Amino acid sequence: FPVTIHTAALQTETYAFFGTAVKQTIIKLFSQNPDTKMSVLDVYKQTNLPPASAQGVLNELEQIGILKSKRNGKYRHYTMEREIAEEFTHVYDRLTNIKTLVKKKKRNP
Repeated sequence: FPVTIHTAALQTETYAFFGTAVKQTIIKLFSQNPDTKMSVLDVYKQTNLPPASAQGVLNELEQIGILKSKRNGKYRHYTMEREIAEEFTHVYDRLTNIKTLVKKKKRNP
């Protein structure tokens, strides 16, 4: 369940499409754990992101429909539907393939 995040890789142009490193980390966490309910505290434990930063991004991702949330007592739990998670995984994979191809073309024009 823990996610290994390689910050340097996330900050490359491959992932620039997804916005800030915090947003990229959260999208990657949820896309690797579809249908898993996570609170801000869970996100913090998995990623070591500052809770205030994570909360802002979670709210933003919910507002645009990438995540859904449900209040459970005093905590709000967020989820990413499997279909959305699969699409993000597909996009990440495609961007990585494109980056690899571009690097290869630069080495061997």
